Amino acid sequence: MKPRREPYLEKALASFILATIMFIGFFAVAYSVSYINYQIISSQNTLILASITELDEVLAEFKCEQELLVSSSERLDEVASKITLLEKRFGKKDSRVLEQKKLYSELEYRHYQITLNFNDACDSSYVTALFFYSNINSLEEFQSERTGFILTAFEREDADRVMIYSFDYDLESETIASLVKEYNITEVPSVVVDNKVIYVRNLRDVEPYLI
Repeated sequence: MKPRREPYLEKALASFILATIMFIGFFAVAYSVSYINYQIISSQNTLILASITELDEVLAEFKCEQELLVSSSERLDEVASKITLLEKRFGKKDSRVLEQKKLYSELEYRHYQITLNFNDACDSSYVTALFFYSNINSLEEFQSERTGFILTAFEREDADRVMIYSFDYDLESETIASLVKEYNITEVPSVVVDNKVIYVRNLRDVEPYLI
């Protein structure tokens, strides 16, 4: 009796078909993930641009109406939460996230201008803090996060009055560069409270500004 010959051709064909199916499946999944990520970024971009336009209109037709600041703050908080989600999903140094942060910085600056207008024209007493931070290396990131926690606690001391604006010192942004030059920021983290540059080591360093 002759030995049975293995169907090598059939096996090779089956392996090729299986490999092709797996490749197509992998490509389809990768494409789907990329498309979803694109949709997320695109949606966020649209939201921020619309928010910037909205705050530009508030500035152009400024009125001492508290609801304007409340609604502007809500929009700012909404965008900030989405930026945080993008950082967790793609990483703080992802180029797409950095582009979103540039737009967010523009939005923050406009809100800051609205707050100053309320202080100047509406007899308000909001406390503004410009927080310049960095993620460029582990030490500066650690120090920036520590300062950020202190400022969050400071804001909670009087959430209705304290306005914190965070700016990534390393972003290639004309707005941030202008602020850095205006306040002569040479190291990070740095905090500007009511137009005065201070070094924040603990909550006691900022609490006097609530008086």
